[in-house]
Amino acid sequence: MARGWSQEKAVRALILLAGSWNWQIAAEPSLKVYLSRWEHGLTRPGETYRTLLCAIYRTSPEELGFCSPRESREPATAKSLRERIAELESLVQRLTGHLGMPEGVTL
Repeated sequence: MARGWSQEKAVRALILLAGSWNWQIAAEPSLKVYLSRWEHGLTRPGETYRTLLCAIYRTSPEELGFCSPRESREPATAKSLRERIAELESLVQRLTGHLGMPEGVTL
C-alpha cells in the first residue's frame, strides 16, 4: 500500500525479479492468490518469497513483519547496512530496466 502498487504490479515485479535471479516461482494466477493470502494474514510467505518481497518493496524483513520480536532486536552493523543498501540499489536499477521505467524514475 505504501508504494501505491496494484496487486498486478507487485506480481509482475515478483515474476521479473525471480526471473532475473533464475529462481522458479509460482505462475501469475497463483501469485495473485498467494499475495492476497499474505496481505490478509491467512498464510506467511516462505523464505524465497520473503527475500523477493523485501527486494521489490526495498524494505527489511522486520518492516514486512517477517521476523519474530527477538530477531528484530538484533542490531545490524554499519557494514551490513551499507552492503544491504548497495544490494538493494543494484536491484532497483535492474528492476527499473525490466519494468520499462524511464531512467531516473525509481519504484
